[in-house]
Amino acid sequence: MATGQWDEDPIYPESRTRRQLWEAWLPDGFLNPHGYTSHEWVQPFSEYSAWVISRTGAELGRAWWIPRGWFTSLNYFEDQDHPLSKTVTYTLRDYIADSMAKAPGVLDMNAKMNARYFRYGQQWDQRAFQQPIYKGVRVYMAVTDSTPGPRSPAFSARFPDVTYDDGYTEAPDETARGPWLHLVAGAGLAYDHAHLKYLSDGKFKIKRTQKEFFDGVQWQVNRDRPVLPPNPSQESTQPSTPVQPGGSNAPSTAPSGTTREPLNTNPTPSTPAPEIPSPTSPQPPH
Repeated sequence: MATGQWDEDPIYPESRTRRQLWEAWLPDGFLNPHGYTSHEWVQPFSEYSAWVISRTGAELGRAWWIPRGWFTSLNYFEDQDHPLSKTVTYTLRDYIADSMAKAPGVLDMNAKMNARYFRYGQQWDQRAFQQPIYKGVRVYMAVTDSTPGPRSPAFSARFPDVTYDDGYTEAPDETARGPWLHLVAGAGLAYDHAHLKYLSDGKFKIKRTQKEFFDGVQWQVNRDRPVLPPNPSQESTQPSTPVQPGGSNAPSTAPSGTTREPLNTNPTPSTPAPEIPSPTSPQPPH
């Protein structure tokens, strides 16, 4: 809940908790994993359109009519006060994509849902059903940079010199249980791990000073933000390219989204048949 989080007495108590957590820790990153599907889904011909029909802006409400796997979004600033914001954001995108590739079943789940998203949505309405797939992961990013502001609701836009990593995710985990819950929870864990690994690998710019102060000594430690990527020149700054499932950015097992194509993209690995020794082959001892 982010509505009214900067109000003295917000309508949602959870909003105050978010602000209090941020004020207590002043973190580099504030992650907010979300879940969907049930309360977002719109059932065609059911006479129920849900609240998402009223959504406007870059993402139309119709975008929620079909599940689209696990996804996240990123933004950055390019004003003169934050010249490193874009580099940090695109590096984080690579960390996230690489971490998702290691999470069991996540890319297969995304490929399967992205194929359905294309079949029933994108091929009919590309404006509403966008597919910004990067390394098999759906990452929404604005075409241009964002602008920080003192009245922005987001932590990173309101205080970009403190919190530069303000991320959220959406996972199809509502009503999940059993193996499916394990899969989508693994995606959330991989997302958190990506940010922790970025901080672990990153370059910290720390300055320690000391000086005499009356009859004592003053010690001071300053750390500049953001934490810089380990090798910024090696990270990709290319935008996410909308591709059809089965394209260059999708796993090789991803379906193409054509009519009547089976969508089983997570088959059970076949067990190799045991070798039967030939009559002339030496028999192992019993």
